[in-house]
Amino acid sequence: MSNPWNGKVVLEAFWRDCRNEACQDWYTYLARLAPRLKSMGFDGIWTPAPCKGSCGIGRKDGVATKFGTMDSFLRMIAVCHANGLEVYPNIVLDHCDDGNPDSARNWFVWFVKQTGADGFRFDNVKGCPPEVVEDLLYNTMGSQTEYFCVAEYIGGSIGDQDGWCDATNNRCGVFDYHFRGSLVNLVESNGFFDMGSLPDAQQNNRYKTVPFVNNHDELGPTIDPDNPRAALAYAVMAAVDGSPQVHYEDLFVNFPPQRDSVDAKAIPTRSYVENIVWCHQKLEFKAGAYKVRYQGSQQLLIIERSAKAIIAVNNDGENWHNSWIPTDFGPNIELHDYSGTRPDSISTNADGWVNIAVPPVSYSIWGPTGINGGFAPPVRSTTQEFQMDDDLGDSNPASLGYGGKLISTAYRTAGAVWPATNSMVTVTVYLDSPASVDLRVFSPDTLTGLKSTTSGNYSASGNAPLVLTFHTAREGYHLIHARLTDANAAPVKAYIKVNYTGPGDSNLF
Repeated sequence: MSNPWNGKVVLEAFWRDCRNEACQDWYTYLARLAPRLKSMGFDGIWTPAPCKGSCGIGRKDGVATKFGTMDSFLRMIAVCHANGLEVYPNIVLDHCDDGNPDSARNWFVWFVKQTGADGFRFDNVKGCPPEVVEDLLYNTMGSQTEYFCVAEYIGGSIGDQDGWCDATNNRCGVFDYHFRGSLVNLVESNGFFDMGSLPDAQQNNRYKTVPFVNNHDELGPTIDPDNPRAALAYAVMAAVDGSPQVHYEDLFVNFPPQRDSVDAKAIPTRSYVENIVWCHQKLEFKAGAYKVRYQGSQQLLIIERSAKAIIAVNNDGENWHNSWIPTDFGPNIELHDYSGTRPDSISTNADGWVNIAVPPVSYSIWGPTGINGGFAPPVRSTTQEFQMDDDLGDSNPASLGYGGKLISTAYRTAGAVWPATNSMVTVTVYLDSPASVDLRVFSPDTLTGLKSTTSGNYSASGNAPLVLTFHTAREGYHLIHARLTDANAAPVKAYIKVNYTGPGDSNLF
């Protein structure tokens, strides 16, 4: 796929109060779902918040959040990367106890290194000045801006939204709520809506804009994904500038019993959502310039992504609509309707014009003939860093039991990673002070892949930075321990970085 970095298709991989009783936690469910999302053509997923807040976010009666443990969250990221998917965690700064920017910066730098996340969604940024978001992103992602990052900015004008994005130096975009409001009107108007008004409803700063139809916040009316006009809203949403966001409950048929019992490999989808995602990716919508070719009636809207695709939407409940339009495809080019609305092909004329006709309450997506196939994004490895310090747990009963400065009298646990069978793992140990380190990594249980301290281990000793490289004998949690070699050494803060490749699919979780 050659869509640009700011033309990704993103799945909001949860809904309000999401759950699924068919698996032990939501992050494990998403790991199971990752191979299907790869096959559909998604670029990345927006995940629920992995951290607890001060006003009831997550769960407070144990170490895990309501969505899962740190172990399952890190495993999900590795599995997604193995399927070519990026991961964008939900970041909820406005519900944290300490509003000190230095505390937020330190936490965010730690979080990104710990998880290997690729981008972010910031919750409720009207309670968080844009310069704070800019600072966090600069300190974690560097001076570059070419990564997915979007914020929930509710209320205000299009100019207010644009101004907030500008104030972050375009490190963060916003969901296009004004455009979404027009899509709601389109679906609910029962055919009495001016389709030609849609292109002018988008925000102006579209560097990282995210158009969407529905999401979990349910601000304003929820668009019924089974309303015939919801497909029109999705087609237009995918056609305009930005990284389109697909809601979990729009893609998947998420009613009981599916919501409570169906496995990730079997839950049914809505075909029109899958089709629009396929078209966006295979026809490379965002690699072509955005051109509105026809907006001269209240019923018909035609958009071209220059020489890539023509997206046409007819909102009339009874009649076909058509129009001749100029195109950038050139003369005498045969075009196919990949929506399946029209079985025949059409061709541009000698001047590069074409007549686009669309049936009632339908969308069509035209592109060069001969495009087919599925998706096979490259497998990516994952790097996750475990920081060993006394404020990060170890013996604290309310913690995971990981962390603590390295000492000589006992091994301390850094954490666990879940690599694929027969894959390369590289563990690198860095220290704040010069010292020699003993490092060991326990292999997972032979049958379950779960943590074990009795299975064979890999080990290395020496001065930091110490590097241990090995090939895994089997898939599963590899538990990492370290200690100081010198019995007289003072405790030392350590950073244990692990690079590995997760499994693309698994029968063990």
